[in-house]
Amino acid sequence: IGWKSKQGKSISLLKDKIDRLEWITVGKGKGQLRIYTDGQAHIYDGIPPQEFTKIEDTQEFTKIEDAAKALFDKEIEHVEHTTIGRNWGQPEFDGSIMNFMIDGKKAFDIPLSIVEQAHHDKNDVVIGFPQDSSTAIEGAETMLEMRLWVPNVESDISKPSTAESVLNQVLEKADVLSAKGTGIVTFEQVVAKTPRGRYDLDIFSNFMRMKGTQSSTITYDCITRITQLATVDEKDRILIISLDPPLRRGHTSYPHILMQFPAEQALSVELDLTKEQKRKFDGKLEEEMSGNKFDLILQVFRVVTGIKMTKNGSFESVGESTAIRCSLKAHDGYLYPLAKCFIFIYNPITLIPFDSIAHVEFARLQGTQTSRTFDLVIFMKATRQGADKNYIFNSINKDEHQPLEKYLRSCGVAVTGTIEKTVDTSAIVVDEEESEDDDFSGAEEESDDLEYDDGDAVPIDADVLAAPESDDEDGDDIIRADDSPQPEKPSKKRRRKPSTSTSPPKKMAKKEK
Repeated sequence: IGWKSKQGKSISLLKDKIDRLEWITVGKGKGQLRIYTDGQAHIYDGIPPQEFTKIEDTQEFTKIEDAAKALFDKEIEHVEHTTIGRNWGQPEFDGSIMNFMIDGKKAFDIPLSIVEQAHHDKNDVVIGFPQDSSTAIEGAETMLEMRLWVPNVESDISKPSTAESVLNQVLEKADVLSAKGTGIVTFEQVVAKTPRGRYDLDIFSNFMRMKGTQSSTITYDCITRITQLATVDEKDRILIISLDPPLRRGHTSYPHILMQFPAEQALSVELDLTKEQKRKFDGKLEEEMSGNKFDLILQVFRVVTGIKMTKNGSFESVGESTAIRCSLKAHDGYLYPLAKCFIFIYNPITLIPFDSIAHVEFARLQGTQTSRTFDLVIFMKATRQGADKNYIFNSINKDEHQPLEKYLRSCGVAVTGTIEKTVDTSAIVVDEEESEDDDFSGAEEESDDLEYDDGDAVPIDADVLAAPESDDEDGDDIIRADDSPQPEKPSKKRRRKPSTSTSPPKKMAKKEK
């Protein structure tokens, strides 16, 4: 039997290799025909039931049916899936197929030939699937990982746990040859800022594994960029691994992994290399390597993944650093202008390629003279989905404006909103030395037009205010050097005198009106 795709790919199955045939109804008006050869399942999906009737009838009638019967010499078995909806059951292995059974019926199955990664994390068996962008439908979601929780029912400590037993059965038929060994090398206790924690890095030929409180497996096909940076104080080195699709943990996704290493830390490691790997790496990796820890990890990543490294650009700030301190929203961090992109660390790690930028603008440069910072606004190019979001980096020192603008123009980035005149620093000093009393000059005072209640206050005679003050009163306000100031007497509250007026109360007067 032969099958040919629209792209020209063809598959031929010989009758001597066919073990059995199955028909599975997977939806309304659709079904699957499965042909098993040497323990492998060839799945043909989306077949209408009427076409299945033709296939089944060819085993009994007419010349074509006789030829089909002679080819297969098998009856098509009808398989029913359980729809009970439970998520616990029993795994059963049938050749290279792992069936998940619930009450004796199949819930689903996994062709182990498509499994790319497999490992166990305590009682979890983690099964990873490849990311094939060439066959995936645009915009569709693809399952990349499945976790099976396996309770340990093995009481003998000397024997492998139940999860390890299930994992060993998966690895026997899965296409994860590199996962069966211990890997090329393991780097222990690597500090990661994102996702935060300490991990042991197991480096394999086609993926790496981060083992910590939560273990993750990352294929090298998902790595889009590897960036090496130095901190502003140059005490630590930073390694950023950019991923597409991002690493997911629960509902949180991590498009970048950031690891930080001391700049002066030595390390010696032993590499487990096969003969094929030695030929593949062309002597770039040795069985025993020693040196700086960051340089060793960088060299292993560069050789095994084959991805070029992105280094610090030629930008130099006023403080002779490769980064600028700023804020992205409410997060304080550092902005690194690289050769072909911006990258902001630490939270959130943001990568902005220069070829995706429409233009940048320097805002608040012509603001108040007392302002010593400005904003960098990055406008992104429009995409098919519409205009992309813009980025605003706040609180950048004004001294960084000229070197940053010069660097961006040299990289071909369009710049607008630049300052025309330099800031007069002398004016800032004068403003700081001005008297605060100038802000309260009498000419600028406004009249108080508010009305106040007189209450019990007695009106003051205007003749009393116009009378000259006596010398005795002036002298009382003067304190001589030899006289010690007298303590101020506490003020007494005046009691309100009872009214002697013969006028009727206000309520009575209101009634008379």
